Formats: sequence, C-alpha cells, structure tokens
Amino acid sequence: MTDRTLLKQAYIATLCNHKDARFYQNKAFSEQNLDELAQQIKEAGEKITKSDFLSCDHFDHYFLDSREAWKNFDKIIDIVHGNGERFEISDFLQTLGPSNQDRTFLSSALEHGAFDKVFQAKIWQGRYPEMEKLYYTILPRQRRQYDGGDRILAVKREIFEAEGHKIREDILKSAGIQWQEFPGIFAQNGGIEKLSTISNTLRARGERLTKEDLLMPDFEGDTMFRYAQAWEAFPQIVSLLENAGQKFDVEDFLFKRGHKLSLVQRAAEHNALENVFTPQVWKDRPADMVRLWEALDPAPKSTGLGHDRFLKVLSDIESETYGSLLNVDERTSLADVKSPVAIEGDVKVMPMGLKKFWDEFEKIQSILSKKGEAISVKDLRETTGFQKISILELAVKNGHLDKIVNIASAAEDSLTLQDLIMKDDNDLTLLQNIAHQNQLEKLFSPSLWAGRIKDMKTLWAMVDFEDKSQVNWQEVLNKTNLLTLQKGGKSSPPKIKRRK
Repeated sequence: MTDRTLLKQAYIATLCNHKDARFYQNKAFSEQNLDELAQQIKEAGEKITKSDFLSCDHFDHYFLDSREAWKNFDKIIDIVHGNGERFEISDFLQTLGPSNQDRTFLSSALEHGAFDKVFQAKIWQGRYPEMEKLYYTILPRQRRQYDGGDRILAVKREIFEAEGHKIREDILKSAGIQWQEFPGIFAQNGGIEKLSTISNTLRARGERLTKEDLLMPDFEGDTMFRYAQAWEAFPQIVSLLENAGQKFDVEDFLFKRGHKLSLVQRAAEHNALENVFTPQVWKDRPADMVRLWEALDPAPKSTGLGHDRFLKVLSDIESETYGSLLNVDERTSLADVKSPVAIEGDVKVMPMGLKKFWDEFEKIQSILSKKGEAISVKDLRETTGFQKISILELAVKNGHLDKIVNIASAAEDSLTLQDLIMKDDNDLTLLQNIAHQNQLEKLFSPSLWAGRIKDMKTLWAMVDFEDKSQVNWQEVLNKTNLLTLQKGGKSSPPKIKRRK
C-alpha cells in the first residue's frame, strides 16, 4: 500500500470520525513509512527544511526538543542534507523561544543524551574548526559528563581521514611526541628547552613544529600561553616557528576556545604585550599589526603597552618594510619627497614618515636647496602610515624636533600654536610631548619665533611650571626681540617728532 493511499485512508477515517481513525493515523505516519512519505512530499513539490525541524508548534513546544526526536536526528540530518542545507553552529546555539532564553538546541541535545548525535562527522565533514568551537561552548564540568576528550578526537580523526589527511595528534604520536604535554609545557621551568628539543626531534623525522602544536588545548581549552613563562620565552617561540616556515597571524592572537582568553588577552594578562607587538612578529606586515591593535580593549592599550610605544614599533616596521622604496640621490626632488612611496587602500606611506628620510635629512636638504626647493610646514602636516598620524607628530616622537625646527625656521610658513596644542591618542599636546622629552629649549629657538613674539609668549604660558626650567626664558626673549628687529619686525625704532 502506498503512502498516498495511507494518507487518504487516515484523512477519511479522521473526517468520518471512524472508530479506527487513530489506527489509520498511526499507520500512515509509522516509522517504516516515513521514507516513502518524505519522497511523496518531495514529488508533490514540497520539502521539509531545516527551519521546519527547528520550529515549534502553536503551544511553543519545539518539535526537536524531546528524547525521541533526538533519537531520530540522523534521519533529520539526511533530510536536511538532501535539501542542500547543513546544520551550523548558530542552529545548535539558537534559544528555544522567548520563554527559554537560557535553553538552546545544544542544551536540549545534552539533556536528552544526544551528545554523540550533535558531535559526529556526518554533520561537520570538512568543518572541524566549527565543531570544535561548538564543543568548547559547553562548560568543562558539563562536557566531562559526556566526553573526556576521546570522542571529539575520534570524530576529528574521522573527518580528517575522509579528506585523506592525518590529524596532527597522530602525526606527533608517530614521531614519539606526547602531544598531551604541549598545553602544560611551560607550567614549570625549562619549557623553552623542552620545546626546542621537540622541534629538533620533529625536524629529524622530516616534520616541523607548527602553530597547531603550540596552540594544542587541554581539556579546559587552554594552551601553553596561559603561563607567564611562555610569554617570557615568546621571542624564542617565534624564532622556532620562523625556522619551521610559519608565523603568528592576527586570527591566531584573537582565537579563543569557549570561555578561555585569547592569546592577546593572555599576553595582556601577563603584561607581555611588548612581546606581541614587535618587529620580529610583524615584519613586513604593519597593516596586520594595526588590525590586532585596534581589536584590543582600551585598557590594555593604555596600561599594557601604551600608544607611543606601539607607534614606535609601527614606525620601525613601516621604515623597514618601505624604506628601500625611498631613493636619495642628486635626482631627488621635492615632488619625490611629497609623493607616497606606497599606497594600501586609504593608507599612504610618505617618505617623511620613514626613518631613512631623517637619517639622510641633511643630504636631502642639500639636494633640494640646489634645486631651489624646500619642504614646508604644510608638508609636515600630511598624515602618513597605517595609524594615519601627522608627519610632524611622528617626527617629534622619534626625536627629530631639531630637524623640524630647521625646516620651520627656513620655510615661508611656520609652526602655529594650533600645531603645538593638537592632542594625540594619549590626550597629550605636542607641546607636552616635547616637554616630556626635555626638548623645550629646541622648540623655543629664537629663529623660529622671530616676528611672532606674541605667539611665543602665548605658548610659553601653556608650558607646565615644572618644565619651564628647561628654558632660559629671558635670554630667549631677548634674542627673539633682537632677531625680530633685525628682520624689520614690529619692534622697529620709534619715530622721532621734529620740533616746530
């Protein structure tokens, strides 16, 4: 008897209120007839979708939220896959309606003993990282009720073998490495020595140390980087990884399992951000380093490393990455100095933002002078690099104030009060930064302020009292007055009235 006939009989019996109506209903929807019934639905141009299975009845009871439903979940998977759909992490983490905000389909599966139904290769083929992510959303104490780690490892092996690959755990085991020891390798002294030995052992066997090894989790989801000693040895760890042809990416630092901290959060926790934001880690990748920096919470930025130290590292990396693009010879012109050496998206790397420019400043000035060209203060206000900071601020912070004064003193335009009171990411003005460097004497150079004594006095009034000792103010004022007179400024001799 076909399913269509059974459906008709069940319909008629129900409509006629037949004494055996329940019998026909049960028979039409019996387990042995479900496959044919599904085929009939498909042939009729209808299909049962994933959202249908994840829906609820008019009493807000979800169809999937029962022990019997999860028992038949393999069949549901087949139907969903047959429709060209697949289950995602978000499906299992979906809450069961407004009245059950703390209850998800995953918690329903665990409650009804369906852990193995959710964590199986059939669902996650080719998507092991997604399955692992879902796995670690379950709190460790709850996970232990269903799996001590063996089940998830077996499923991982099944997924990889279906793709023709071996899992890293088995590769390490074949090389005689106890991969379970990776997460705790820095729990005691000698961690970097042990890691170096492992690296050498792998190399001798034709293998290399990988990021996957370093990020191997324990049952809780933590890695070796939970320990302070791992961060103390981080430069050596990076070197071991470099020797194996690998490097840490932004995603590695931001990746986290379940409720555990990410790598960069662990670094902040152990006051080790200075080991993360280094030229060694981010060589030739300034844009990536900025992306990681911007992903950090504000607190560790200001207390853990500081904007200025980050800026210094970024400046060094930009100079190392793009410095070779700046050619300095007799053909160098002002147009070359003012044109970006590199453009990436909306980022322009300017020659004056590179260390090489300031190292060869005198040579460049001489070449431009012979051509009758000169750098202006307006040129110094241009932004440069991946932090889009002004050349002026960057140069001052890198210790080139004397050269800035040299440019400004000779330029047709000059430094303004606005230039010097603009605030940086630390909420400090350029004037304050100069004072902190003990460089106020250079800033209050008479040649820079000749003809602008009023502005100089205004700026001097803004200098903090404790910093004023850096400058012999009366001497500067006298010399500036003298230069102003020599230039024919406002301090010209008074007119003499003749007697009538």
